[in-house]
Amino acid sequence: LKVFRDRIKRELNDLSIVLAREGAVILNQKLLKQKRDRSCFAAGEAITGDGLKFDKIYVDFGDEIINTTTGWFWFDLRTNYCIAYRLAKTENTDLFRLATYDLLAICAPFLAQIDNTRVAANKLMTGQAPGRRRFINKESDPQGLLLKVGITPQFTNPDQTQSNPGVKPAERMFGIGGIHSEVAGNPKLKGRGYSTATAVPFEEFAEIVKQEVHRFNEQPNRQTDICRGVLSFKEAFDESYAKSTVRLLSQSQRDLFLLLQERVFVNTEHAYVAINAGKKGNSKNRYWDEALSKYRSQYVIVYYDPEDLSKDVGVFQEDGRKICTAEHIPSEAFNTTTGAREWSKRDRRIKKNIKKNLEDLNRMNDLEMAELYKKVAVPDHIKTPKPGIVGLNFKNKDKVIDGEFQGEVQQHAEGQEFESVFVERMSQMRKNFGKDEF
Repeated sequence: LKVFRDRIKRELNDLSIVLAREGAVILNQKLLKQKRDRSCFAAGEAITGDGLKFDKIYVDFGDEIINTTTGWFWFDLRTNYCIAYRLAKTENTDLFRLATYDLLAICAPFLAQIDNTRVAANKLMTGQAPGRRRFINKESDPQGLLLKVGITPQFTNPDQTQSNPGVKPAERMFGIGGIHSEVAGNPKLKGRGYSTATAVPFEEFAEIVKQEVHRFNEQPNRQTDICRGVLSFKEAFDESYAKSTVRLLSQSQRDLFLLLQERVFVNTEHAYVAINAGKKGNSKNRYWDEALSKYRSQYVIVYYDPEDLSKDVGVFQEDGRKICTAEHIPSEAFNTTTGAREWSKRDRRIKKNIKKNLEDLNRMNDLEMAELYKKVAVPDHIKTPKPGIVGLNFKNKDKVIDGEFQGEVQQHAEGQEFESVFVERMSQMRKNFGKDEF
């Protein structure tokens, strides 16, 4: 045994033994970790986000559903400050989208670090982003909302055999002393939430999470390079935020995150758009605007409110330029006259507006034509200036008979065709002068 142990020590190092006995995951934990300096970012310039499932805490949502809840949290990459978050029954795209909407009220970062998962790397938020490994990428896919507002997603690999998911700053905010452990240890949850019979009402649970996030941000003497063992995450964020150039979005740009998008085809004949959301059998929600007539048989991007499909929708070109706000066209019962009457009024109103626009266009064309072709005053007699030098023709001057030309001009004036007079005159000159001389 001693000989065998000596051979192992001589031929193998400790890391090889760890890999052989315990695997690649444990080997990753044994390797030296790289230290990354995050002071290169200003507050609000780069963020990191992840979903957090509050497992083993049952929540009563008030609609006969008792289950655990999930939140999406956004942290500032420089200071670890929790900027925004949202809670929902499950981790889904809407949760990610609405949490980002709250984030954009404070800052619009240039970089967002997220996992390459089905929730985070979905087409709605990160479509056409480089590095995506989820869903089938198509050239026709619309650009994701993050890219549309200038946020570049940076995808991390959650696979433990290829990388260490725990190195992402957002995940370290959930561990011991982080948000998850503090929520689970809150005194208000003592003896509650461990089963469906002791489920906590969602409103009360949301208030507990709000308090713990505030305590997480305000805890002083944080041992990080930015906080220097003195500041809290909130104080470090405010210090940098006050000195930095912070990018903010307009309210209309933020509102895009309250909507979903769908790439649809503009009807060739009637120039309306129909979305699949809320589809019932072969019936779809239709939207129309006069401006869509220019985009027949083309693909456009429709932004709609998933909470209310009867609202008007925004229609954009695929390159992001807005076309119009299209009106929802509801279906009417077949046996009612009120709907038909209102539709006829609508048609007459639209036709009247189109006719008026055409009349205005023609009137403008007439005015522009009159402006281009103004009346010019032409004098009765146009004076021709005297020539500076008069050239003389001395060749065959004695053979030119002015009287003959005079008579021919008179004949032409009386109605003879000029061409026949010219041809006849040329024939006479050829006979008089000879072929060569002519």
